[in-house]
Amino acid sequence: MVSQHFNLESSPLMLFWIRGMAVPMLTVTYLLNKVPTAEAAKVCAAFNIAIGAIFPWNAAFISKFDVKYPFHRVPELLFAALSAVSLAAL
Repeated sequence: MVSQHFNLESSPLMLFWIRGMAVPMLTVTYLLNKVPTAEAAKVCAAFNIAIGAIFPWNAAFISKFDVKYPFHRVPELLFAALSAVSLAAL
């Protein structure tokens, strides 16, 4: 995942935190099925915006990491679309 989006090679530490992110992501997915749909839609909207801001937008526009274009446009645009659709659904 690192070498797909950034102009650098992955390290064992990077693989460690990337794998660790699966636990909270799966937990949120599970918990969203335990609340009413209207509440889950609100949480998903906030989640999509937060993940977009913390990962692809932060990497490209705030931290100015050496991202690989054009491929890094995929998560940038995907999270923009997900965020817009999520907000429109509210």
